[in-house]
Amino acid sequence: SEMCIRDRCIGQASSTLIGNYLGEKKIDKAREIIIQSVYIVFVSMGIMGACFILFPTAIISAFNVPAELYALGVPALQFVGLLQFFDAFGIMMFFALTASGDVKFPGIVDVVSIWLVFLPLAYITSIKWGMPFWGPWIAFGFHIVIFGNCRWGQLAASSVGCDKGEAQIHCLQSVSVDRLLKTPITSGPNGAQAVIDLSLIHISEPTRLGMISYAVF
Repeated sequence: SEMCIRDRCIGQASSTLIGNYLGEKKIDKAREIIIQSVYIVFVSMGIMGACFILFPTAIISAFNVPAELYALGVPALQFVGLLQFFDAFGIMMFFALTASGDVKFPGIVDVVSIWLVFLPLAYITSIKWGMPFWGPWIAFGFHIVIFGNCRWGQLAASSVGCDKGEAQIHCLQSVSVDRLLKTPITSGPNGAQAVIDLSLIHISEPTRLGMISYAVF
């Protein structure tokens, strides 16, 4: 869990930077942050995954695990190590999508993949095919791979992944971004109103449908 927390922290930090550059309409810089963050998370989780694959017995022996469980624990840890490479990619695609404003698509893909891929495949492999231990793990692996690929496909088709020149905000919001970008303020002794051009830097993930929790200009 510590490994996942660390890499999600990296993803959240990169999400803020991506949102900043999108707000400033620096699409190339946003892409650069995505690529750099993928490398960092991939290397970070990949190193841990490689340790799981190469030294599973040594890692398990550091805990109070009964000897009879080694036969299952060692290959399971190696399988989890292999999934780390795919999970790292999926994590960064999730944060990149949320930074671009697309928070609906990752949630839909996650729910659909769990109900139509993970759970049915886990049931078939564990109950029908007699694989009570490996069945759910194999189903989880398929879920991770499908989830990561769908995120990448959506990101490649978004404003960050293509050459459109301007960022697009995909989620519905309760206030008009165009209206916020030109905010009237009261100035002068007579209370005259002036219009100030603002640069949208970052919009947070919505806490409710059609709402945003905060925006930074």
